[in-house]
Amino acid sequence: MAELPENLKALDEKVSSLIAEEQWEAAVRACTEALALVEKDASILSDFKAKMHAGRGMACCALGDFDSGVKEFQKSLEFTPQNAALYNDLGRAYLGAGKYDEAIASLSKSLGLRTDNAVAYDNRGGAYHAKGEYELAIADYDAALKLNLRYPADTHGNRGRAHRAMKNFDRALADFTKAVELQPDRADFYHDRAVTYSMKEDFDKAIADYDEALRLDPGHADAYHNRGIARQFKDQLKLAIADYDAALSIYKKMDTALEKTA
Repeated sequence: MAELPENLKALDEKVSSLIAEEQWEAAVRACTEALALVEKDASILSDFKAKMHAGRGMACCALGDFDSGVKEFQKSLEFTPQNAALYNDLGRAYLGAGKYDEAIASLSKSLGLRTDNAVAYDNRGGAYHAKGEYELAIADYDAALKLNLRYPADTHGNRGRAHRAMKNFDRALADFTKAVELQPDRADFYHDRAVTYSMKEDFDKAIADYDEALRLDPGHADAYHNRGIARQFKDQLKLAIADYDAALSIYKKMDTALEKTA
């Protein structure tokens, strides 16, 4: 990027800092301020405008506004149309918006520009997964894991859920176990493995994993509910009822919180 005027350089640094600190609303405001200054200034390089639109898109997605994120990444790509990372970001925004075909198209474009993009494989796997196309999802998760992923535990978890959806329970368990090994502090991985054990009717192992999930996350309502089911199958009815009661209490609190924010 060419040398920027001092006011834009300061805004550029501010945006980078706000995004690094995950101060998303402030990042949106800073990007908007920068774009207002350069919108009609042809002397400012397109790279800077692309960066501000991409930054605003990232912040919008982090705030749950995926449709706005899509628009921002599309605008950014107008300035840098051969940017594989931006097509990945656009694909993730489409994925968040529930537009899975558009996500797959964008992520495929990213992979066409850069075939070693592990994150794009993982994200496209998520889009195929959401469409119920589990074999294609697994193929993409396989490709992602062969590359240098920064967070492989999540991809193992994703692939495990795809295998479980196809009733490949042993493969699913292998993935969830690997995810647990990589990130033993993640309650969701223990919960996923417990669900899989339950589907295999191995309720003792399922209950042990639900116990660990709840130790890590005492507010995990689904773990209480599903442990209750496992205990019910083992005729531990009083314990099952206690778990159902705990799950209902947490679900009720979650519903009340949602009503207050609506």
